[in-house]
Amino acid sequence: MRHVAKSSMPPEGDPRSGALGPMPPGDGNANPADIGIFELIEEDYETHGRSLLSPGFIALSVHRMGNWRMGVRSATLRAPLTAAYRAAYHSVIALFGIDLPYNMRLGRRVRFEHHGCIVMGAWSVGDDVIIRGPATIGLARPDGHDSPIIGNRVEIGPRACVGGRISVGDDAFVCPNTVLTEDLPAGATALGNPCRRVDLDKILEPTASDAPQPRESSTRST
Repeated sequence: MRHVAKSSMPPEGDPRSGALGPMPPGDGNANPADIGIFELIEEDYETHGRSLLSPGFIALSVHRMGNWRMGVRSATLRAPLTAAYRAAYHSVIALFGIDLPYNMRLGRRVRFEHHGCIVMGAWSVGDDVIIRGPATIGLARPDGHDSPIIGNRVEIGPRACVGGRISVGDDAFVCPNTVLTEDLPAGATALGNPCRRVDLDKILEPTASDAPQPRESSTRST
């Protein structure tokens, strides 16, 4: 598979610098700090159309509870919660095809529009992000060590692959069937494999050839 292999230097203060693995260690509660666990789950419920059976909502609920349990300091009290989380986590993968480990930091109002073959291995995902599956986010190579950071209000299209030590800026759009392995600035759009930045307004702008052609009038000879 061809892809853009251009690498970029991590920005100063990159949380991935010095990390021991491609994702946060998961040694604490990484749920958004500005909202309680029940309010957070209710917000996810609203985000997914108030459907208790939405695979995206169920996956997010398991992720939120997996983080919440890490705030229980007693290892003895946390042990049954961990067992329940692991069972629920693997059930979500088996039933819905959404792999969403708790140690991936996740913002608020994240929405999974589809389910099936969604692998979420980013370092972090911001607020108001839309994931349209299938999609793969994580390492760019089998022996890799680094994973992406996804900003706020990003949309990732079906069959997109986002991998490596890259950053996707706020309000960016990763088009369907795109392989992205380089930084994408805020507000930019990435399309294709190999990937390139595009202006969708120009691509989708009707051309003269797209305009309806007038029908030739026919006259009867008398």
